[in-house]
Amino acid sequence: MTAPAAAVRADRFARLWMRGELHSSPTDPVGAVVTHLTEEFDAADVTFRPWKPAKGAADRSMATTASWRDPDAGLVVAALVVGERAGPDEPDRVEWGCSAYADHGWSGAADSPAATLALAGAGVRDPSGVPVFAGPVIAADAPNWTELETSEIGASEMPGSPPLGRLIVMATADDHERLTRALADPARTTGVLITAAPGPAGPTPDELAATVWPGLCTVVVASARARKSLARRLPQRPVPVGGARWFAPATRAGDAARDVVFSKAALRRPGWSEPLFANCATACVRHAPTGPAAEAAALLDEHPLLRRLAAPGDAAVPARPPALPVPRLPEPDPPKPAPPKPPAVPEPSGQAEPAGAKAELARLREAHQRLCEQHRQLRDKHQRTCTQVTSLDEQLQQTRPQLNLLADLTAENDTLLAENQRLSAERDTAVRERGILAHRLAALTRAGQAGPDAAVVTDTVPGSMRELLAQAADQYPLLDFTRLDPDPSDRLDHHPKADGWRRKLADAFTSLHHYATAKRRCLDNGRPPGPDLATFYAFLTSGHPGALISAHIIAMSESDMSERNHRYRQARTFPVDPSTDPSGRAFMGAHIKLDTLAPAPRVHFLDVLADRAKIHIGYVGEHLPSARTN
Repeated sequence: MTAPAAAVRADRFARLWMRGELHSSPTDPVGAVVTHLTEEFDAADVTFRPWKPAKGAADRSMATTASWRDPDAGLVVAALVVGERAGPDEPDRVEWGCSAYADHGWSGAADSPAATLALAGAGVRDPSGVPVFAGPVIAADAPNWTELETSEIGASEMPGSPPLGRLIVMATADDHERLTRALADPARTTGVLITAAPGPAGPTPDELAATVWPGLCTVVVASARARKSLARRLPQRPVPVGGARWFAPATRAGDAARDVVFSKAALRRPGWSEPLFANCATACVRHAPTGPAAEAAALLDEHPLLRRLAAPGDAAVPARPPALPVPRLPEPDPPKPAPPKPPAVPEPSGQAEPAGAKAELARLREAHQRLCEQHRQLRDKHQRTCTQVTSLDEQLQQTRPQLNLLADLTAENDTLLAENQRLSAERDTAVRERGILAHRLAALTRAGQAGPDAAVVTDTVPGSMRELLAQAADQYPLLDFTRLDPDPSDRLDHHPKADGWRRKLADAFTSLHHYATAKRRCLDNGRPPGPDLATFYAFLTSGHPGALISAHIIAMSESDMSERNHRYRQARTFPVDPSTDPSGRAFMGAHIKLDTLAPAPRVHFLDVLADRAKIHIGYVGEHLPSARTN
């Protein structure tokens, strides 16, 4: 070891402890755990001493010390104790405790000793029951875990996550209830972050993977349905949509219910998760280890390396001083009265006063006065700071009801949004079925036509946007796709909603085809189209046969800002036939909304049927830039 203990940086922690429990073999619980850990130590290149009975343990316990090199923490020395402390109804429960020292200090970038010592995995929990796991814990709301649920969480893309078969999944109401009880348990030694699934509305997978620190910090990634299930059980308020709630370690009886809410905007700020490790580590060093962790700490104190590094009179390796409140500075001691001067003794002849004694005394008095003045200034500054802290705390308490109301309104808005999406889907299905039935009725009553148009009643949709565009170009001659760039539509194929978007896009092209056919028939017969064929929107609202989409997803023009702003207008200007516009390009404000949520795909088109031309399809892809999206 090259760096002494005193060289640990101030923003790191020299020594940490953690404890937990796991289930083992009922016949020899401790022996089975010791055998398993020994195999893991050999595989992980961890140097350890032979196991031996732990000193001072009431039940049968085994202990060892281990050491290894960590790229960030440097040389690590740890003590580990595992022992039986189970009741008669749990013969296979084993408790473990660990105390670990790092010569460079512990930080969130280092590997947790619980992970290195194979104490993080399925079935391992802290004293309250919170999982100790090397990756995020998944909270779902379905008894059967499927790949569909996994795609919603994004666990397969989580850096460092284990295979899907080894994920810890809390998928039932009982699991959610146990998690809620663990958050309020004063025995909890692990901080818990409950957050939304990774994606545009939540934290990134890299940030969640970096936040997990087995033994100190556990991350629970909740699906949309599980977040609502937990909202009914969590104290005070639910997890905000796209946000998170942080429950710090409950090191005191009153800490269990304390939490911090991260809004969606807060999770988008860089480095939002970095203070969470410091929060857990500070709570760890502030309190003495308990249970088997206390036995591990005592064993680590006896390690020869730690005894050499410990300063004289210190019982343990120094750790980062906890961030305690600023103490009130003491008043300076009043100057002591000067002792009475001894009677003047005539100096012997030839002996002078020591050189510079009076000057040194004057210098010390001047330094004392400066220190007293600095003390007074610091005391005044401390009092002003305390006043400001008190004022800010009062303001926080005053705004607490508004924050709670905002959280409730956010949860209610989320529920209404989901209900609106459900009703919109039902409306679109009903409109499509009505259009199909109307077209069949018109086909049966029209002389000379044996059956309905196959393009209307088919439920087969190509497997990609590019194939769907090619199929529509072949089937619908009055829709012009010749100058359409298909690349923006390719990016939609990778979205989970791509199947529904392709179904709605096929219905939109079919509706445009029937609108163009009906309008061109009127023009070819020499009679003007009626008001119901004036625009595509009028065609949909009038209930024409073949109208398969709702008029609510049609906009015949853009907003004033998008039309006036040069950048936004150019983004909506696409190539057309020169016969339509001599410049070869035209602004297409009319569009079809395939979805209202990001990336909110759009279909922009230009209707020039009145000039005996076609309907130009100019763009199919994600929402174009606008004042709202930017």
